[in-house]
Amino acid sequence: IEKQAFEGIKFRHDGQRTSQPQGGIYPRIVQLKRFLFESSLKRQSAIVNIQDGNTRGGINRVLCKGAPEIIENHLKTVPEAYTEHYIDYVKNGARVLAMAYKDLKMNSDQAATLTREDAECDLVFCGFIISECPLKEDTKSVIEELTQSAHEVKMITGDNQLTAAYIAQELNFAPGSNNKSLFVASVAPSAGTIKWNDINDKFVKQTSAPSEVSELAQKYLLCVSGDKLDKIFEMEGVGKTLRDIHVFSRTSPNQKTAIVAQLNNEGNITLMTGDGTNDVGSLKRADVGLAIVNNTPPSKDMKKKKKEMSWMPKRSDLEGLSFAEQKVKIQEHQQEYQ
Repeated sequence: IEKQAFEGIKFRHDGQRTSQPQGGIYPRIVQLKRFLFESSLKRQSAIVNIQDGNTRGGINRVLCKGAPEIIENHLKTVPEAYTEHYIDYVKNGARVLAMAYKDLKMNSDQAATLTREDAECDLVFCGFIISECPLKEDTKSVIEELTQSAHEVKMITGDNQLTAAYIAQELNFAPGSNNKSLFVASVAPSAGTIKWNDINDKFVKQTSAPSEVSELAQKYLLCVSGDKLDKIFEMEGVGKTLRDIHVFSRTSPNQKTAIVAQLNNEGNITLMTGDGTNDVGSLKRADVGLAIVNNTPPSKDMKKKKKEMSWMPKRSDLEGLSFAEQKVKIQEHQQEYQ
């Protein structure tokens, strides 16, 4: 997303600390300090010096972006209909980040010493980044093949729950849901109850046992966000409850690992796929962990080759070869296939 954003605004980065327009000099933005993204904070920011060629010494500014519901808590003033605007986008599957800033009345040396707490407060909202990540052309057919072959498919993501639910409905994670999703609104671990709301945050149902959650899963796509998940972990029969939930959103790395562990404890055989550092723990905890390190779409030539080739070489290609030679031949063939 960040690479595409840079291309879209026609900026370039020198790989160190400076960004500026492609083919131009100003505005020249120099990073003074950076606060990295943390999954627990769901935001990241930088303190920068903006040089426009006119202002002596430039302008020192805090730039921040992150989950809209998180950035909202760091704004000096929240714009009217802030929540309604971003919710409209995430309901339709978009990924939304909020952007905010703050000008600093101090020199660059002083700005570089600010703590994260001091930098990320009283920010001024300046807009949403709306991005779409279209499904790959074969994703839906693969999910369908899995669900029709007695596999249960779940989504464990750090994305907003409405975005995640939209994608899960597109992929038909819950065939009996008829595009209806329910979201965990509140959890009472001691009583063993979960209240479920619809996409418009209206109460629909309360469950008091894993069996009731299972019944609900036959009619709805069930979703839970990370802030409610910890309470569910405190409930009796948590593993059975988790098995019937289709979408886990805004989850931390530790929560991802815990979900897989609970499913394993119930006797399930789990396979987890992931493409980032936040997935490492859950990949290790699953019975099978698939780390996606390169998802470049296959070229037309590669697609054609895979249609014409099989995973194993022809029997005639192996005739007359020793066992060792056959092994080498098979390895070479499979490398070409990949």
